Amino acid sequence: MYPDRRETVDALNALLMGEVRQQALPPQTRLFIYTFNTRHSQLTDPSGMLLSKFEGISYADYECKVGGETALYDVLDELIEVHTEATFVIISDGRDNASTRVSEAEVQRTVAFARDYRGCAFKFVGEGLDAEHTGLSIGMAKGDMFLSNGQLASVLSSNDVSTALSQSMTVTSPDMMPPFLPAARKRRKKKKEEESAAGFTDSQNIDL
Repeated sequence: MYPDRRETVDALNALLMGEVRQQALPPQTRLFIYTFNTRHSQLTDPSGMLLSKFEGISYADYECKVGGETALYDVLDELIEVHTEATFVIISDGRDNASTRVSEAEVQRTVAFARDYRGCAFKFVGEGLDAEHTGLSIGMAKGDMFLSNGQLASVLSSNDVSTALSQSMTVTSPDMMPPFLPAARKRRKKKKEEESAAGFTDSQNIDL
C-alpha cells in the first residue's frame, strides 16, 4: 500500500482500523505498508503487523520517506516477488516515470501471473488525469480501479473501496501454484547463467 499525503494517510488509517478490521478475516492476517519513489521503504516491521493490532501509520515516519519520482513498475515487481497470497492496494497520484528494470508489458504479465496462480488480488486507487492510464498500465481491471480527480482521501473513505478490499482479502488461493519468477528476477537469473557460462566465478554471489 502506498499513501502519498497527510489526508490520504488519515483516510487509510481509518479504513484499515474500521471497516476492514471489522470483517471476519483470519486472525493471522498481516499488514505490510510501503511508500516508494525510485525504491520502496517499509513502514511496518519486515515480518509485517497483525491487522488486529494495527494502530495507524505515523505521518512523521511516512513524510520523511516520500520522494517525487515514481518507479511503480520496478517496485511492484519486487514486492510481488516477496508476497504471495496477498491483497495489494496500490495508491498513487501519478504514472510511472522512473522504472529502469521492468517495462509496462513485463509488470502486466507479472500482475496477471500473480493474480491467476499465486493467490494475489490487486486494487488500485488513483488520483488525477493520469489515474486510469496508470491503473491500466499495471494490469488492473476496470472493476479493480477506484479513481478520483479530486482527493485520494475521499476515494479511500468510500464504501466501495472498503467493501472491495474486505472481499479480496478473503479470496481463497489456488490449490496449485507453479514456480514464479517475476521479470526482474528472470533477468538476474539469466545474467548469472551467462556469467557462469563465461567462467565468471563471482556470479555465484548474484542475489536471486
